[in-house]
Amino acid sequence: MPPAPNNQLPVIAMADFKQAYKIVDNRGMRILRDPYTNKPYVRFFVTKRVGGEVVNTSAIKLLKVASKY
Repeated sequence: MPPAPNNQLPVIAMADFKQAYKIVDNRGMRILRDPYTNKPYVRFFVTKRVGGEVVNTSAIKLLKVASKY
């Protein structure tokens, strides 16, 4: 675990992420054809949009962890 910034306690998320978070795939992909960059080949750039949202906040618990060295 990375060190916490000064004057802050590290936080760990304990959750049932299958119930707490929803990932949504948007339909379709965007394809960009680039015939100019790498002659004699044609390059394609493909992008796809995805999104996500917390749908059940009660399925997530945040724990503050204190430690002394």
